[in-house]
Amino acid sequence: MVGITDKKKKIRTRRHFLTFGGQIPAPFAAIMFALLGLSLISTLGVLWLARNTGAIASKDPPSLVQLSDGSTIAVGALEGNERTPETIKTFVGTTLTGLFSWDGLIPGELTESGSEEIDPGITVDRSKKVTTLAWHRAFALSEVDGFRQKFLERLAELTPQRIFSRTGQVQVILLPREISTPETAGEGKWKVHVVANLTTFEGDLKGETIPFNKTVYVRAIDTPPLPKPGATALQRIAFDARSKGLEIYLITNLERGLENVEIE
Repeated sequence: MVGITDKKKKIRTRRHFLTFGGQIPAPFAAIMFALLGLSLISTLGVLWLARNTGAIASKDPPSLVQLSDGSTIAVGALEGNERTPETIKTFVGTTLTGLFSWDGLIPGELTESGSEEIDPGITVDRSKKVTTLAWHRAFALSEVDGFRQKFLERLAELTPQRIFSRTGQVQVILLPREISTPETAGEGKWKVHVVANLTTFEGDLKGETIPFNKTVYVRAIDTPPLPKPGATALQRIAFDARSKGLEIYLITNLERGLENVEIE
């Protein structure tokens, strides 16, 4: 009898392994411990993710970003309507130089062959033409109230049409002397004073120079999306002209007395 009783006690003991007060069967206790273990693992995982997310957030933003064409551009943290003074000055200088420098040739970066070609010009006002480069740069001008088209028509009147002749030897070059530090002209707007010379060469290297002193008004715009691989040439041209997130919306004559602007 004693042997049988001892066996019953052992069986009863095995049945109540991992129980509390003899009330919870062993299978349920095992499930509870498994769930507790999973909860602990999940909590540790969340803490690990939070730690790594915080480390990423605390890192300085990248200073260079690679574009889809393989080129890189410098970037920095700015509000949507903020632009650095250097960005504004570079934009104004590049745009004006492209608009007012004419030599009858299309630059290599604008041709499929990659080399300079004779510029046939682009008609914008009946028979009057502007250079291909000027037409490209004009995408940096605002379309509001037809400003861009009006500017191109006026530019065509100023452009010597003999530039487009294969026998012509006329070149006009805009040479900026000073571009002022941008002054705020409203929220997301600036004005820049430009002191330059417009020199015309025709048949010799002496050239005829006239002053070109202007105040250029620019404003921040949304940067256009990067052109897709199958983008048209027109889409790429427009993107290049507006990639700085700026546009020119007004150009006026520089007020007398501001020709000697100080450059910081």
